[in-house]
Formats: sequence, structure tokens, C-alpha cells
Amino acid sequence: MLAVLIIIAILLAIIVVMLWLGGVAGFAYVRTVVEHVAEYQRDTAKKLDDIKAEVDKKGSVTDPFKAATVRKSVGASSRHIIVPKSPDQIRNENYEAIKEGGKKYGHDS
Repeated sequence: MLAVLIIIAILLAIIVVMLWLGGVAGFAYVRTVVEHVAEYQRDTAKKLDDIKAEVDKKGSVTDPFKAATVRKSVGASSRHIIVPKSPDQIRNENYEAIKEGGKKYGHDS
């Protein structure tokens, strides 16, 4: 009976040691993965900073939304844009012709 208890105690000790080693190995694995991810992020950030530094050295293009504002002198002119007249405006301008009746106005020929 004592031999059985000793064997059970040894087996339990082995199980505890294996669980402990598994926990240590799992922790070491997670730590390694976290270190690799952190290193990858550092490398990526360094590459992005290098690219940004290269872009900052070279000329840049003006943001079109900043260039198109009314207060800026840079940008396209809007003089070529023709605003169409409303039907009411056309009728008001041709009131006399309509009042006399029968005369054509607007784009009618």
C-alpha cells in the first residue's frame, strides 16, 4: 500500500513539473512572439520615417483644396463659367415683347 502511495506521489510530482515546464515554455513562446511583433513595428516605423524624410526633401504639390479657395490667388479662374438664366429672369427681361404679344424672344427664331 505504501508503494502505491509513493508511485502516485511521484506521478503527481511529474505532472506538476510537466505543467510548470509547459507554462514556462508557453510564457517563453508568447514573449518571443511579442518581441518579434515589436521589432517588426519598430522596423516599419523606421521605414515610414525614412520615406517621409525623403519626401520632405523633395518638392511638394499644393493641395488642390487649398489652391481653390477664394482668398488664394493660385487656382483656376472661374470667368469662363456662364451661369444660365432662370426662366423667370428671361421672362422679366422680355416683358415688353411678351406684352405686345406674338413677338418671339429668347432662343426662338
